[in-house]
Amino acid sequence: MQTSDLTAVRRAQPTDGDDLMMLSRMLWEENGIFTLDENRVRQILGRCLFPNGGGIMGVIGSPGKLEGMICLLLSQFWYSSDWVLEEVFNFVHPEHRKSTHARLLLAFAKHS
Repeated sequence: MQTSDLTAVRRAQPTDGDDLMMLSRMLWEENGIFTLDENRVRQILGRCLFPNGGGIMGVIGSPGKLEGMICLLLSQFWYSSDWVLEEVFNFVHPEHRKSTHARLLLAFAKHS
């Protein structure tokens, strides 16, 4: 994957919040095991949308029309004090799953 391919992925902004919540609900509908706590979801998204929150989120699509997202949080494994960016989720809207979006979002994560 070329660095130029990463231009399809941009860092999520606070103005993407409503779109991110919509995609998060879709993700939960597909994979959720427990009840959805939207306040908790907003808390995690907030960590990625604001400086020094301890996370980063990459998105594909224009504001109001997001097609995919990846959430990475600064974290530590249970056996180490080393810091890593932990992938919380990588989600592509069902209408865009035959694209290269998932691969591009993973490349964004590796680059981060």
